[in-house]
Amino acid sequence: PLVIERVGVPAVIAGLNSDDLVEGFETWGREYGVFFLSPYNSDSSLTTIADDSLIWHMQGSSTDLAPVYGLLMQRIEAHLSLSEPIRVALVENEETNQLDLADSVSATMAISGSTANAYAGFSRHAISVSDGAKTNAVMAKLLTQVRPHVIISAGGEEVIKVGLVGCGGRG
Repeated sequence: PLVIERVGVPAVIAGLNSDDLVEGFETWGREYGVFFLSPYNSDSSLTTIADDSLIWHMQGSSTDLAPVYGLLMQRIEAHLSLSEPIRVALVENEETNQLDLADSVSATMAISGSTANAYAGFSRHAISVSDGAKTNAVMAKLLTQVRPHVIISAGGEEVIKVGLVGCGGRG
């Protein structure tokens, strides 16, 4: 871009997802020695880049964040105090860089003493903001079959866009 090339800006601070951060660095950062800092989370794609310490991200990787979900699940289970086994649905947006987070949470988070992947009441569902039919099918399944007590979003604003907030079943 003009500012980096003509003015010689030595640093960029921007809320970039991993793929955009990599693209910016590979397009301009490496050639012009530009430092990139992003407050957004990272994923495993950033670990393979030879960046000479020019790429920094403030929020940790999914493996750093996943243990927090386990601690939160313990508190949620205690708070809900259910008389039946808890049902937990993890919803991921297949169009974002949050799949690493979904994988890490599924592998490490404990639900009722088992890892999520081994727990019978745990299910994983992929939505697509650009594919309304797919998302509607997932919503219908969550509402009529799964009826989760807890929905975990491995994503962000797409949860609001598709209306997942507040759809957890009760019973």
